Amino acid sequence: MELIRVKCLLGDWIIKKGLTQAEYASMTNRSPRMISYLCSNDRPMHHEDIYFAELILDVKFNQIYVFEVSK
Repeated sequence: MELIRVKCLLGDWIIKKGLTQAEYASMTNRSPRMISYLCSNDRPMHHEDIYFAELILDVKFNQIYVFEVSK
């Protein structure tokens, strides 16, 4: 069984919380460019990024990504 990350929802959660990507980047000590990469699925989130999202955006891991399970 394999878990595949289909889509990152970080950008949607940032908007729902009333933040800009630049504001979120500042809160996480990441560059705005890196946050843009994460939001556009150009790079996967590291565990630290997921942890920050859980703390700042009040979401759980399974709310950050759309997953697909292949057999």
